[in-house]
Amino acid sequence: MTIRNSFRLGIIGLIFAGLVIIFVTNYNITSKNNNKERTDIGQDYKKIEKKQNESNQAQNVDHFDSKGEEWLYISMDYKEIEKMQSETAQGHQVGRLNPEDVAMDFVDRSLGIGILVIKKVEKSDGGNASIILSTSKGIIETYLEKPNRKDPGGIWVVKKYRWIR
Repeated sequence: MTIRNSFRLGIIGLIFAGLVIIFVTNYNITSKNNNKERTDIGQDYKKIEKKQNESNQAQNVDHFDSKGEEWLYISMDYKEIEKMQSETAQGHQVGRLNPEDVAMDFVDRSLGIGILVIKKVEKSDGGNASIILSTSKGIIETYLEKPNRKDPGGIWVVKKYRWIR
């Protein structure tokens, strides 16, 4: 009787181990797919930032606005924006339609700073938005715009950002 119970426990253990392996494998695949979209958006900003840094080195760029506040500007490559808009219109990376998502993704992926909370969101009908984020390194204000389509299907991009404190 003892051998039979041990055998049953062994079989149950193998079945349980198999289910755990299946669950972990599916979880890892799902997690990679969910994170891929955020990574792709971050990569788009890294391309834009690289181009901005190259152009900033070639010319002196004034980082101050009309109020004398220092902003860091993100140069816009129109072809890249058109490509991003086309992808979003086809149902890919739809987070670009939400300015809060774009601002959080920019700070998280491009600047590599953890976000604690969104402090303030101001949107205008003209396709502009200002989003203030509390991060692990301070408070950042991002200024976003819809560069090519002002309707609800237009993507948001970060135009500039600054450290408030």
